[in-house]
Amino acid sequence: MNAGVHVERLQLRARAARIGALRSALDTADWPQAGEAIVIVRRLSARAATPQAIAARATAQLAQQLREAVAADSPLAAHAPAVRFASAAALYAQLALDLYRGRAAHCWYWARWHHWLALPVPQAIASVLGSEPLQLAAITAELERHAALASLWQALSPPAAARLAAELAAASALPAVTAPIAQHIDPATVPLNADALPPALLRRWRAPCHGLPADDARVRLALQLVLLEWRPALLHDAAVCAALLQRLAPPEPPAGAAPRPVPPPTADAEEAATAVHTRDVAPPVRPTAAPNGQATVADAVTTSPPSAAPRAVPASTPPPEHHSARPAPPTAAVDAALDAIPASPVTPRAATASPASRRAGAETAVSATAPAPPAPAPTATVAASFAASVASAELLSDYGGTLYLLNVLNDGRLQQALGGACGIDLRSGWHWLLSLASTLGLTAGDALYRWLQARWQAHHACAEDWQPRPDDAPVVALAARLCGPRLWTPELIAGPGRLRWTPTHLDLQRPLGCVSLAVRRAGLDIDPGWLPWLGRVVHFHYLERWP
Repeated sequence: MNAGVHVERLQLRARAARIGALRSALDTADWPQAGEAIVIVRRLSARAATPQAIAARATAQLAQQLREAVAADSPLAAHAPAVRFASAAALYAQLALDLYRGRAAHCWYWARWHHWLALPVPQAIASVLGSEPLQLAAITAELERHAALASLWQALSPPAAARLAAELAAASALPAVTAPIAQHIDPATVPLNADALPPALLRRWRAPCHGLPADDARVRLALQLVLLEWRPALLHDAAVCAALLQRLAPPEPPAGAAPRPVPPPTADAEEAATAVHTRDVAPPVRPTAAPNGQATVADAVTTSPPSAAPRAVPASTPPPEHHSARPAPPTAAVDAALDAIPASPVTPRAATASPASRRAGAETAVSATAPAPPAPAPTATVAASFAASVASAELLSDYGGTLYLLNVLNDGRLQQALGGACGIDLRSGWHWLLSLASTLGLTAGDALYRWLQARWQAHHACAEDWQPRPDDAPVVALAARLCGPRLWTPELIAGPGRLRWTPTHLDLQRPLGCVSLAVRRAGLDIDPGWLPWLGRVVHFHYLERWP
């Protein structure tokens, strides 16, 4: 059986002498793949004369159920034999929504979570939201997609929100928003303009925070999620947090004063984007339930890919003057780190991706399909960038190894040279990833380059194209020294890859043939996991069957 498959109940009916053979046939069967989604199957049943025939019938039946699985938000889901969720975040969001609407107990597919169904609704919702703290931003984005975030958020009690904030702080190793709120904040003392908050995130959280005081635990938790998705290092800055809290939950105007003007809504990603960096992928299928035997009954969980969402094309505008005024990285610290590294580390040369893999990547690489419009305003670009990341989406790249450089950036020596998370935030982790990758050959025409550039634009609330800076050179030199001259070549990042993302997670898929012993020995293709300075959980997956 494949990893990630959960069978609630398995019944095997056969002679005792054949039970072992039947289990073996089920374990070695070619179960259908469903990708990244989660599918819950109510029942599988197969009957045949031989264990191999039972396994064949069960896999065929499972493939059919996966093809016919009903979306969990469909009115038909409660009576469907199989229900599909686009992701784990979508599953938890739907469970919270069904609890809130009082229908969870009537849906057979929530039986595995029966321990939550008996709780009072507010407590049950808080338990669901806290089940995967690092997924919470993605769960709330799914709730926003269902137009249910505001009602569920205000149904939380402040103590429950405070507990969620503490759990999120523990999981992320970043502080919760607990600084006291000043009634009147001098803008000159705030190092960040509160208007720089990405409009899409502001739009997501304005309604849930409406009518709540800025010091309410739910508003603080909302800001904690905003900053984890946008600029995690700002959680260390009490003045910035205080200003942004009042942006999320502005104080009511005094009696008799003119009402606060409501800013016009910002265009969604679908309206702002004129080129697509992603594409839809037909959902392949993945093993879910191990059937039981000659007569089998099972509840199972499996996954399949969510449909891709459009991405906005970053605008091209001249860099503003203030951009060059950002503080430079601590080059003295970088030079010191360079001096501390041996000049000739013995590192095997990275293997180059096979020509077949390169051709596969080139054939499936995604390119823009519409002419670029006039450069939009920075607000529109940033809004489109964040709105497009609400749901899971994906892109294909010819430089799939680019995300290996996250492990280079996560090296303690390089982190120290950059000044830690707060130092990295000055230019953003996206900037440093682009800087290293472009040195190794990542081109502006690649979908991954454009996606990283959009992240960088959102970080700085600007619309200009990303450009390397002259004083990036010491950091690049340090990264090259850490990897060694045999590994620091364009082959390190070359080769096909598929990136799937949510507001909280980055999942890189690559063909199994791209695995390199040299890269593995250097530890660059091992899951980075949670990166506090980037605000993302990063996982690498290697597929034996590359589409």
